[in-house]
Amino acid sequence: MTNKLYKLMNWAKIEEITYSECDNPHELLGPHKQGSKMLVQAFFPGAEKVTIHWKKTGQVGEAFLADVPMELADEEGYFAALINAGKMAPYEYLVEYGKTEEREAHRMICGDAYRHVPQITKEDMDRFAVGVHYTIYEKLGAHPMELDGDNGTYFAVWAPNAMRVSVVGDFNEWDGRIHQMRRLGDSGIFELFIPGAEAGDC
Repeated sequence: MTNKLYKLMNWAKIEEITYSECDNPHELLGPHKQGSKMLVQAFFPGAEKVTIHWKKTGQVGEAFLADVPMELADEEGYFAALINAGKMAPYEYLVEYGKTEEREAHRMICGDAYRHVPQITKEDMDRFAVGVHYTIYEKLGAHPMELDGDNGTYFAVWAPNAMRVSVVGDFNEWDGRIHQMRRLGDSGIFELFIPGAEAGDC
């Protein structure tokens, strides 16, 4: 890992994510502005290689002409890259896994679950807290939708006493480390939009 990228890493928070003890993974994961650049971080347990692939190659500027290999920051599968641009073009991850006793080497393409803003507003949370949000079923649960150009499913659950919550399913091989959810303030609500998760998935 380059020295510049190393200094940008929040190692205590990274440990929270790799040990599944984080209730706000969006604080680190996904794209975050660093001066005139963008710092992108991702966690794919067991992955050997992760590359940022631009969906629309060359559409935004020279920074988006070529795929960007991410650097391995933590051997558990935590990757990071510093993009020489002030904003991100539409992108997805190319994730490569080596051969293990359980499975063959394989590669997958997936969207970034941590680049999206919450779909539950402060007004929603305030109304829910005092028991007058009569359409909360439109927010909580699982809702297939398109968000920022990604097709997927928005998940939200009220779990006020939980330390942390994950979404598990066929789309992440039932691994609770992959899609850790964000706690919304003191509402007790955890949420996450997962690109690629669709109706009919277990």
